[in-house]
Amino acid sequence: MILFKEIKIQLGSILELNSDIEEKLGWKPGQIFEKTGIKQRFISSESETAESMAISAFSQFDETLISDLDAIISVTNTPSCLFPSISNFVFTNSKLDRDIHCLGINAGCTGYVDALRIVYSLFESNQIKKAVIITADTYSKFIAENDRSIRSLFSDGATATLLEKNDQGFKLKNNVFSSKKNTESALIRNAMDGIIEMNGPKVLQFALSKVSPEIKQLLSSTKNCNIFPHQAGKIVLDALSKDIPTGCNIFTNYDEVGNLVSSSIPKLIHDNFENFNSSQTVLLSGFGVGLSHSSFLLEK
Repeated sequence: MILFKEIKIQLGSILELNSDIEEKLGWKPGQIFEKTGIKQRFISSESETAESMAISAFSQFDETLISDLDAIISVTNTPSCLFPSISNFVFTNSKLDRDIHCLGINAGCTGYVDALRIVYSLFESNQIKKAVIITADTYSKFIAENDRSIRSLFSDGATATLLEKNDQGFKLKNNVFSSKKNTESALIRNAMDGIIEMNGPKVLQFALSKVSPEIKQLLSSTKNCNIFPHQAGKIVLDALSKDIPTGCNIFTNYDEVGNLVSSSIPKLIHDNFENFNSSQTVLLSGFGVGLSHSSFLLEK
Protein backbone atom coordinates (compact mmCIF):
# COMPACT_ATOMS: atom_id res chain seq x y z
CA MET A 1 0.00 0.00 0.00
CA ILE A 2 2.62 2.59 1.05
CA LEU A 3 5.99 2.51 -0.67
CA PHE A 4 8.93 4.56 0.62
CA LYS A 5 10.55 5.76 -2.63
CA GLU A 6 13.27 8.17 -1.48
CA ILE A 7 14.29 10.25 1.51
CA LYS A 8 16.32 13.44 1.18
CA ILE A 9 18.21 15.09 4.04
CA GLN A 10 19.39 18.61 4.89
CA LEU A 11 21.20 18.97 8.21
CA GLY A 12 22.30 22.14 9.93
CA SER A 13 25.56 23.37 8.38
CA ILE A 14 27.52 23.70 11.65
CA LEU A 15 29.07 20.49 12.97
CA GLU A 16 29.29 20.80 16.75
CA LEU A 17 31.42 18.34 18.73
CA ASN A 18 31.01 17.65 22.44
CA SER A 19 34.36 19.30 23.07
CA ASP A 20 32.98 22.53 21.58
CA ILE A 21 30.44 22.95 24.38
CA GLU A 22 31.55 20.84 27.36
CA GLU A 23 33.53 23.54 29.14
CA LYS A 24 30.98 26.20 28.25
CA LEU A 25 28.14 24.22 29.83
CA GLY A 26 30.08 22.91 32.80
CA TRP A 27 30.51 19.33 31.58
CA LYS A 28 33.73 17.43 32.20
CA PRO A 29 35.55 16.11 29.09
CA GLY A 30 33.76 12.98 27.87
CA GLN A 31 30.80 13.47 30.20
CA ILE A 32 28.26 14.40 27.50
CA PHE A 33 28.92 11.18 25.59
CA GLU A 34 28.85 9.16 28.81
CA LYS A 35 25.43 10.57 29.77
CA THR A 36 23.72 10.84 26.37
CA GLY A 37 25.64 8.61 23.95
CA ILE A 38 25.81 11.58 21.56
CA LYS A 39 29.14 12.45 19.91
CA GLN A 40 28.12 15.46 17.82
CA ARG A 41 25.28 17.65 16.62
CA PHE A 42 24.39 19.60 13.48
CA ILE A 43 23.42 23.18 14.26
CA SER A 44 21.70 25.59 11.90
CA SER A 45 23.50 28.79 10.98
CA GLU A 46 21.98 32.21 11.54
CA SER A 47 20.63 32.25 7.99
CA GLU A 48 19.22 28.69 8.06
CA THR A 49 15.60 28.25 9.10
CA ALA A 50 13.17 25.33 9.24
CA GLU A 51 11.68 26.65 6.01
CA SER A 52 14.98 27.06 4.15
CA MET A 53 16.24 23.60 5.14
CA ALA A 54 12.90 22.02 4.16
CA ILE A 55 13.14 23.68 0.74
CA SER A 56 16.73 22.42 0.38
CA ALA A 57 15.74 18.86 1.23
CA PHE A 58 12.79 18.86 -1.18
CA SER A 59 14.83 20.40 -4.00
CA GLN A 60 17.08 17.31 -4.04
CA PHE A 61 14.35 15.19 -5.67
CA ASP A 62 14.60 14.50 -9.37
CA GLU A 63 11.83 16.55 -10.98
CA THR A 64 10.54 13.54 -12.93
CA LEU A 65 9.88 11.66 -9.68
CA ILE A 66 7.62 14.35 -8.22
CA SER A 67 5.94 15.71 -11.36
CA ASP A 68 2.72 13.85 -10.43
CA LEU A 69 2.86 14.70 -6.72
CA ASP A 70 -0.54 15.14 -5.04
CA ALA A 71 0.27 16.37 -1.53
CA ILE A 72 2.95 17.91 0.68
CA ILE A 73 2.57 17.47 4.43
CA SER A 74 4.97 19.38 6.66
CA VAL A 75 5.82 18.77 10.31
CA THR A 76 7.56 21.22 12.63
CA ASN A 77 7.63 22.69 16.14
CA THR A 78 9.97 25.50 15.22
CA PRO A 79 8.89 27.43 12.12
CA SER A 80 10.38 30.88 11.66
CA CYS A 81 6.99 31.94 10.28
CA LEU A 82 3.93 30.95 12.32
CA PHE A 83 1.80 30.57 9.22
CA PRO A 84 1.32 29.54 6.48
CA SER A 85 2.80 26.07 6.88
CA ILE A 86 6.20 24.99 5.65
CA SER A 87 4.46 22.88 3.00
CA ASN A 88 3.27 26.09 1.34
CA PHE A 89 6.79 27.50 1.24
CA VAL A 90 8.13 24.26 -0.20
CA PHE A 91 5.43 24.21 -2.88
CA THR A 92 6.06 27.84 -3.85
CA ASN A 93 9.80 27.20 -4.21
CA SER A 94 9.30 24.06 -6.29
CA LYS A 95 8.84 23.74 -10.06
CA LEU A 96 5.55 21.87 -9.66
CA ASP A 97 2.89 23.19 -12.04
CA ARG A 98 -0.13 21.30 -10.72
CA ASP A 99 -2.50 21.79 -7.80
CA ILE A 100 -1.04 20.40 -4.58
CA HIS A 101 -2.70 19.73 -1.25
CA CYS A 102 -0.51 21.57 1.29
CA LEU A 103 -0.96 20.60 4.93
CA GLY A 104 0.99 21.51 8.06
CA ILE A 105 1.19 19.72 11.42
CA ASN A 106 2.40 21.38 14.61
CA ALA A 107 4.14 18.35 16.12
CA GLY A 108 7.56 17.23 17.22
CA CYS A 109 8.86 13.73 17.76
CA THR A 110 5.53 12.04 16.94
CA GLY A 111 4.92 14.19 13.87
CA TYR A 112 6.47 11.95 11.22
CA VAL A 113 4.36 8.98 12.29
CA ASP A 114 1.27 11.20 12.53
CA ALA A 115 1.89 12.43 8.98
CA LEU A 116 2.38 8.85 7.75
CA ARG A 117 -1.00 7.93 9.21
CA ILE A 118 -2.62 10.77 7.26
CA VAL A 119 -0.90 9.77 4.02
CA TYR A 120 -1.84 6.12 4.53
CA SER A 121 -5.50 7.08 5.04
CA LEU A 122 -5.47 9.23 1.88
CA PHE A 123 -3.94 6.35 -0.07
CA GLU A 124 -6.43 3.90 1.38
CA SER A 125 -9.40 6.08 0.38
CA ASN A 126 -7.97 6.58 -3.13
CA GLN A 127 -7.83 10.37 -2.73
CA ILE A 128 -4.15 10.64 -3.64
CA LYS A 129 -1.41 8.41 -5.08
CA LYS A 130 1.82 10.24 -4.24
CA ALA A 131 2.86 12.46 -1.33
CA VAL A 132 5.91 14.01 0.30
CA ILE A 133 6.28 14.36 4.06
CA ILE A 134 8.51 17.27 5.05
CA THR A 135 10.02 17.43 8.53
CA ALA A 136 12.03 20.44 9.71
CA ASP A 137 13.13 21.66 13.12
CA THR A 138 15.70 24.10 14.46
CA TYR A 139 15.51 23.54 18.22
CA SER A 140 18.98 25.04 18.78
CA LYS A 141 17.63 28.50 17.96
CA PHE A 142 15.16 28.29 20.85
CA ILE A 143 17.24 26.74 23.62
CA ALA A 144 18.92 29.03 26.15
CA GLU A 145 22.70 28.96 25.60
CA ASN A 146 23.36 28.07 29.24
CA ASP A 147 20.69 25.33 29.46
CA ARG A 148 22.94 22.48 30.52
CA SER A 149 20.14 19.92 30.62
CA ILE A 150 19.13 19.97 26.93
CA ARG A 151 21.66 22.07 25.00
CA SER A 152 23.72 18.96 24.26
CA LEU A 153 20.82 16.82 22.97
CA PHE A 154 19.31 18.46 19.91
CA SER A 155 20.37 18.82 16.29
CA ASP A 156 18.75 20.86 13.52
CA GLY A 157 17.68 19.46 10.19
CA ALA A 158 15.02 18.71 7.60
CA THR A 159 13.95 15.66 5.62
CA ALA A 160 11.70 15.00 2.64
CA THR A 161 10.14 11.53 2.24
CA LEU A 162 8.59 10.57 -1.09
CA LEU A 163 5.73 8.09 -0.66
CA GLU A 164 3.73 6.26 -3.29
CA LYS A 165 0.59 4.15 -3.21
CA ASN A 166 1.93 0.82 -4.42
CA ASP A 167 1.09 -2.84 -3.85
CA GLN A 168 4.81 -3.52 -3.38
CA GLY A 169 4.86 -1.36 -0.26
CA PHE A 170 3.92 -1.85 3.39
CA LYS A 171 0.42 -2.39 4.74
CA LEU A 172 -0.80 -1.26 8.13
CA LYS A 173 -0.86 -4.12 10.64
CA ASN A 174 -1.49 -2.16 13.84
CA ASN A 175 -0.93 1.23 15.42
CA VAL A 176 -1.20 3.14 18.67
CA PHE A 177 -1.75 6.83 19.39
CA SER A 178 -1.86 8.10 22.95
CA SER A 179 -1.31 11.22 25.05
CA LYS A 180 -1.01 11.89 28.75
CA LYS A 181 -2.95 14.68 30.45
CA ASN A 182 -1.31 17.52 32.39
CA THR A 183 2.10 17.04 30.78
CA GLU A 184 2.23 20.06 28.48
CA SER A 185 4.97 21.75 30.51
CA ALA A 186 7.26 18.69 30.30
CA LEU A 187 8.42 19.78 26.83
CA ILE A 188 7.21 23.19 25.78
CA ARG A 189 8.09 26.29 23.81
CA ASN A 190 6.43 29.32 25.39
CA ALA A 191 5.05 31.90 22.98
CA MET A 192 6.08 34.79 25.25
CA ASP A 193 9.86 34.27 25.13
CA GLY A 194 10.10 31.52 22.49
CA ILE A 195 12.40 29.41 24.68
CA ILE A 196 12.15 25.61 24.71
CA GLU A 197 12.07 24.01 28.16
CA MET A 198 12.17 20.31 28.94
CA ASN A 199 11.70 18.35 32.13
CA GLY A 200 14.01 15.44 31.38
CA PRO A 201 12.91 13.14 34.24
CA LYS A 202 9.23 13.50 33.26
CA VAL A 203 9.93 12.75 29.61
CA LEU A 204 12.01 9.72 30.62
CA GLN A 205 9.28 8.50 32.99
CA PHE A 206 6.72 8.83 30.18
CA ALA A 207 8.90 6.84 27.81
CA LEU A 208 9.41 4.04 30.31
CA SER A 209 5.92 3.87 31.84
CA LYS A 210 3.78 4.58 28.74
CA VAL A 211 5.72 4.22 25.50
CA SER A 212 7.64 1.06 26.28
CA PRO A 213 4.58 -0.98 27.39
CA GLU A 214 2.59 0.17 24.35
CA ILE A 215 5.40 -0.84 21.99
CA LYS A 216 5.69 -4.17 23.76
CA GLN A 217 1.95 -4.74 23.29
CA LEU A 218 2.13 -3.84 19.58
CA LEU A 219 4.89 -6.40 19.12
CA SER A 220 3.27 -9.13 21.22
CA SER A 221 2.26 -11.18 18.16
CA THR A 222 5.34 -10.31 16.07
CA LYS A 223 8.33 -12.65 15.98
CA ASN A 224 10.65 -10.56 13.83
CA CYS A 225 10.55 -6.81 13.39
CA ASN A 226 12.95 -3.97 12.58
CA ILE A 227 12.23 -1.05 14.89
CA PHE A 228 12.93 2.55 13.87
CA PRO A 229 12.24 4.65 16.99
CA HIS A 230 12.61 8.34 17.71
CA GLN A 231 16.23 8.93 18.69
CA ALA A 232 15.67 10.30 22.17
CA GLY A 233 19.11 9.28 23.39
CA LYS A 234 21.01 6.50 25.13
CA ILE A 235 19.00 6.14 28.36
CA VAL A 236 15.60 5.84 26.69
CA LEU A 237 16.69 3.58 23.83
CA ASP A 238 18.73 1.30 26.09
CA ALA A 239 15.64 0.90 28.28
CA LEU A 240 13.36 0.23 25.29
CA SER A 241 15.74 -2.38 23.91
CA LYS A 242 15.30 -4.44 27.07
CA ASP A 243 11.53 -4.69 26.54
CA ILE A 244 11.37 -5.82 22.93
CA PRO A 245 10.77 -9.47 21.99
CA THR A 246 13.63 -11.73 20.92
CA GLY A 247 14.07 -11.50 17.16
CA CYS A 248 13.30 -7.79 16.99
CA ASN A 249 16.04 -5.29 16.20
CA ILE A 250 16.27 -1.61 17.19
CA PHE A 251 18.11 0.78 14.86
CA THR A 252 19.90 3.86 16.22
CA ASN A 253 21.97 6.80 14.96
CA TYR A 254 21.68 9.29 17.83
CA ASP A 255 25.42 9.02 18.49
CA GLU A 256 26.19 10.70 15.15
CA VAL A 257 23.28 13.17 14.78
CA GLY A 258 21.74 13.69 18.22
CA ASN A 259 17.99 14.25 18.57
CA LEU A 260 16.57 15.66 15.31
CA VAL A 261 13.00 15.94 16.70
CA SER A 262 10.54 15.54 13.78
CA SER A 263 13.38 14.52 11.45
CA SER A 264 14.68 11.83 13.80
CA ILE A 265 12.82 8.82 12.35
CA PRO A 266 13.13 9.69 8.63
CA LYS A 267 16.88 10.32 9.06
CA LEU A 268 17.18 6.93 10.74
CA ILE A 269 15.28 5.25 7.88
CA HIS A 270 17.44 7.10 5.34
CA ASP A 271 20.62 5.83 7.00
CA ASN A 272 19.30 2.24 6.81
CA PHE A 273 17.15 2.57 3.69
CA GLU A 274 17.97 -0.74 1.99
CA ASN A 275 17.48 -2.65 5.24
CA PHE A 276 14.22 -0.81 5.87
CA ASN A 277 12.67 -1.53 2.48
CA SER A 278 13.76 -5.17 2.51
CA SER A 279 12.12 -5.75 5.90
CA GLN A 280 8.94 -7.77 6.17
CA THR A 281 7.78 -5.99 9.32
CA VAL A 282 8.79 -2.55 10.64
CA LEU A 283 7.74 -0.48 13.61
CA LEU A 284 8.03 3.31 13.52
CA SER A 285 7.68 4.90 16.95
CA GLY A 286 7.63 8.59 17.84
CA PHE A 287 7.22 10.00 21.35
CA GLY A 288 7.70 13.37 23.00
CA VAL A 289 5.88 16.72 22.89
CA GLY A 290 2.43 16.35 24.38
CA LEU A 291 3.40 14.09 26.07
CA SER A 292 2.32 11.88 23.19
CA HIS A 293 3.18 8.58 21.56
CA SER A 294 2.53 7.46 17.97
CA SER A 295 3.62 4.05 16.67
CA PHE A 296 2.92 2.49 13.28
CA LEU A 297 3.40 -1.26 12.70
CA LEU A 298 3.75 -2.06 9.00
CA GLU A 299 4.21 -5.36 7.17
CA LYS A 300 4.46 -6.71 3.63
